[in-house]
Amino acid sequence: MFRFAELAVRSLLLLNGGAALAVITFASSSIGSATPAAAKLLGALIYLFDTGAALSLVTAGAAYLSQLCFTEFNDNPTIEWYRGGGFRIIGIVAFFLGLAAFVAGIHTAGTEFTASLAEAAVREVRPPRN
Repeated sequence: MFRFAELAVRSLLLLNGGAALAVITFASSSIGSATPAAAKLLGALIYLFDTGAALSLVTAGAAYLSQLCFTEFNDNPTIEWYRGGGFRIIGIVAFFLGLAAFVAGIHTAGTEFTASLAEAAVREVRPPRN
């Protein structure tokens, strides 16, 4: 069971980190030709993916603290089980928020990319009138 959770946290970090790196690479290659709206969009995408990556680290930290409470601190098992359960809930919430940040970033990027392609296609079909 712990291997599945570890794989999920690693996958979330890899997805968000890789997406953030891809956006940063794209932004640096188009820095001279980007419009203010495109620069704002790239900034929003980096924010979403970085937030998702940070939340994956929060998930890993909460998982560690949860297991620490469950296994190491046995002075008062009832209190430690509540603390461990609290860290577990924090980890689960952080994981799903990180996943939501990734999905929101991908959705935003896809929507804006599709809109810019449609706008370019309309410009090709109807050239501007002079």
